[in-house]
Amino acid sequence: MEKEQVEILIEDIKHKSEITEKHTEKAVIKKQDLDVKNNEIKVKKAEADEILENAIPILEKAKNALNNIQAKELSLLKAMPNPPDAVKVVGQMVLVLKPKGNEDEKDGWNGVKIMFGSPSTFVETLKNYGTRMKYLRGHQVDKVNKIRDEKQKDIEKIDSINSSAAALFQWVTATTNYYEVYKKVEPMQQKVDEMSALKVVLESDLTETKELLDRL
Repeated sequence: MEKEQVEILIEDIKHKSEITEKHTEKAVIKKQDLDVKNNEIKVKKAEADEILENAIPILEKAKNALNNIQAKELSLLKAMPNPPDAVKVVGQMVLVLKPKGNEDEKDGWNGVKIMFGSPSTFVETLKNYGTRMKYLRGHQVDKVNKIRDEKQKDIEKIDSINSSAAALFQWVTATTNYYEVYKKVEPMQQKVDEMSALKVVLESDLTETKELLDRL
């Protein structure tokens, strides 16, 4: 092999070595970034899972309250043109939470009766309310809390007036309490989703870098 060819070969090896070293350094950094991101995801997810785990009793309380609602009693309430104030107040709080998604709180008791619809179906709607939690807004919860505070004397009578209405109030209380938990967890879950998406990008980038190194 002539000297000139040897020099070219040496130069080529040197160049490839430099490229390999450069990409190896990048691969190491990318792997470190990926490890950090994996750890962050685990920590954030664990925090969110722990908060939700502690909130399970709140959800159970809401479900148990619904077990005490009798469709027959709701039908009787629905038939009342002018029920006791305590019943109206509880119905209004449920109306504000929009379990079906299309209720108008301005409709008052008539709106509550429309919301009840088929009582048995209505109860099932309440049982599945957790799937609508992301649509619940703070101003709705604030309004429910305001009604509760302003009409406390009326609400205190609900147990002696109608057991199903009392159960509805328990459901409202448990649901608004759970919202406070959900409000804390939702941004944490969004952060986990964002980091998980970034993790996919980093993994793809790292794979491409390793494949490039294999070809050098």
